[in-house]
Amino acid sequence: GGLYRWSQFFIPLGFNYSLASYKDVDNGTNTKTSVNGALGYQGGLGYIFARHFIFEVIYKVIAIEAKTEGILVILSQGTGYTEGPAIQIKYGF
Repeated sequence: GGLYRWSQFFIPLGFNYSLASYKDVDNGTNTKTSVNGALGYQGGLGYIFARHFIFEVIYKVIAIEAKTEGILVILSQGTGYTEGPAIQIKYGF
């Protein structure tokens, strides 16, 4: 990630990679489902209102990929996304 700053304002931008990992056990159907991390992104707007205090509004999109494998078929459910805003107040020392 990176940020662009002018005076007290800044714009943080970047990418994220989720570390999701799940493997389904065979439940008698001879299929296996797996979930893995994928590439997402984030961006926002921040304001430095004191030497050590920062206010930031950021919007994140987190991605995961799912796949099911069976005897006769491999089914990719594709990439799923969860997203939303966050309001943060940070203290830097």
